[in-house]
Amino acid sequence: MTINPLSKEELQTLFDLVEKESYREQRNLLVNIVPFSGLTGSEFRHLRSDWINWGDGEEPIEIKIPRKDTCSPVKYGSGGNSIIEQPEPCPLCKDTAGPDKFTVENEYRERRIHIQESRAKEQLRQWFSHHDYIPVSRPSALLRKLINNSTIDRDVRWIDLRGTYARILADQGFELLDIARWLGYPDQGWASLTMEFKEVLRESETDYTGQIRLKDYYAVLEEHGPMTDKEVAAHVDRTRIHTKRKLVDLEERGWAKDVGERANGPGKHPTLYDSVPDASPTFTCYVCQEEFDTYRGKEKHIDHQHRGQDS
Repeated sequence: MTINPLSKEELQTLFDLVEKESYREQRNLLVNIVPFSGLTGSEFRHLRSDWINWGDGEEPIEIKIPRKDTCSPVKYGSGGNSIIEQPEPCPLCKDTAGPDKFTVENEYRERRIHIQESRAKEQLRQWFSHHDYIPVSRPSALLRKLINNSTIDRDVRWIDLRGTYARILADQGFELLDIARWLGYPDQGWASLTMEFKEVLRESETDYTGQIRLKDYYAVLEEHGPMTDKEVAAHVDRTRIHTKRKLVDLEERGWAKDVGERANGPGKHPTLYDSVPDASPTFTCYVCQEEFDTYRGKEKHIDHQHRGQDS
C-alpha cells in the first residue's frame, strides 16, 4: 500500500476549508493536529490533556502515548455542535476486554511524539485549555467527509496523514532514528521502517540512504535501455511501482520515451522505456538558472533565495 503524503497545496486547501467551517471543531482538530503529529486514528480519538507535556514558550510539545488507558468518555452529539457523555466504549474500543479499552498495537507505539509546528501547538493549547478529551468517535469517517467536501480529487487515508508528518520531518532534516521513534517504530534506523514509509523518506529533501534521483533513472536508461520498469527497478534497487512512477515522470518531462513493448510470448507485453538523447534531467531555477537534482530542491531554493523577486 503506497503512502501518498499531502502536498503543501493540499494541506493549504484543508487549512482554508476548516477556516471557512470553523463551527466544525472536530475538522479543525484533525487538520491542524494529525499531519503534524503522525497520530494513528485511535490515538487521535483518545488524545487527552494528561498525555501532553506542554513545555515552555517556543519549545516543542510532546505527546506521550501510553501502552493503555481508558476510552474517551465524551463524543459529539447529533449535528456535531455539542459535546456529550459517552457511557459506552467508542467504536474503536468496544471489542477490547477490561477497563483499559485504549491499547497500542505494540511496545513501540508507546512513545513520545515531537510536535514543533506552530499550527499544531496552537490548536492543542487552544483545545485543551477548555477540554480534557478529543470527542471524535469515528476519525476515519471524519477524514472521508472532510476530503469529500474539499477540492482534493483523490482518496486521502489516515496513513497518508501519518506519511505527511514523516515527510515534513524528513524535509526538515530530522534524524532517521527520531522519525522512526515518533512514528512508533523501533529506533533502529532505516531497517525498522516499513517499505511504504521508506518510499516517503526517499522522496524527501534529505538523503537518508543514497537517495535515487530522476537523473539516476535517466542514467540507467541511457546506459542499458531500452528497458522495462522491472529491469530498471532491479538496477536501482527500488520497488517496481515506485520505479514505474519515476519512468512516467521522466516521460512526461521529455527525458525518457516509450519505445514499444517487449514481445515475449502471448499475453500482455511490458512497456519498454529508453532515454531521450541529450536530455538534461535537472530542474532549473528560472531566476538565476542554477540547476537542481530535484523539483523540491529547486522550489526550496527559489523560496529561500528569490522570494519576492519573481514577476
